[in-house]
Amino acid sequence: MNTKCAFHHVQKGKSVFVNKKAIPVLSTNPDCFAMDASIKRIIIHLRKFVKYYREGEMIHLIEEFTYDLFSNYSKILYTYQTNNNSDYELLRLSVYDTMTTLFATLSLQQVYTVEHRELLNLREEVDILYDMKKLKDYLDKLRTRAGASIFGSHDIAIQPMHIKPEYLAYINKYGYPDNGLFDPELLGEIVANL
Repeated sequence: MNTKCAFHHVQKGKSVFVNKKAIPVLSTNPDCFAMDASIKRIIIHLRKFVKYYREGEMIHLIEEFTYDLFSNYSKILYTYQTNNNSDYELLRLSVYDTMTTLFATLSLQQVYTVEHRELLNLREEVDILYDMKKLKDYLDKLRTRAGASIFGSHDIAIQPMHIKPEYLAYINKYGYPDNGLFDPELLGEIVANL
């Protein structure tokens, strides 16, 4: 047994007792816990993304924490699944939870941004309704436009929708997620099997 990483008891007077027995704690030696480089990289990136969110750097967060990255991280984390209650599995699930929560928060922030923009537009329209001069100008502008053509001429082009295979497989197997957030565990399984 590696003595550097052996369990040791908390010093007398500072022990934690359960059923009158001292509980061992892990060594504080940094060599005792080895983490896979892929998971460590994901944690480092997630910490950066959390910092972006905490500091209000939403543009950086939106640009960097994409669906592709979410999908890739889901696949990596899925491959390390241990199906037990080990400390490593707890760490892996905590990373999943952090990633999912952050992505859900990002989605809510994007909804908020759209709603806020719409609110500002509505305030502008309400200002027109309560200001007689603005209302008269607005109505005059509508009359001028109506003389040419009520609807004007419009060219409409529809772009084809592209859905990545892993999302299509997820939707076919589990349906579209209620909150629009794909479960990273399920998505990771699908990506790993494609």
